[in-house]
Amino acid sequence: MKTSDPISRKTLRRREFVLSSALVLAMVLATGPGVLIVNRPETMFGFPIIYVWGVAWYAVIGALAVATDRLVWKKECEADDSEAENAESDSSES
Repeated sequence: MKTSDPISRKTLRRREFVLSSALVLAMVLATGPGVLIVNRPETMFGFPIIYVWGVAWYAVIGALAVATDRLVWKKECEADDSEAENAESDSSES
């Protein structure tokens, strides 16, 4: 059975940049254009449209945070832990 190669730092940095940029964009869109629909009487699914707008964008922000945690942050922590263990074992051997 073939094991997967560890992800390179360059790939992790690219993922981190893309997901972080998407998170910042979602945070801006969650509050920015939503102000323009504050005084509109329309409803969607029986809720005021501004409420649906906010809940939908916070769901996007939550999904991006979870994706970033699973794809980037966890692997960085594991890499840092393994580097620390290697440094400890090198210092104990000498």
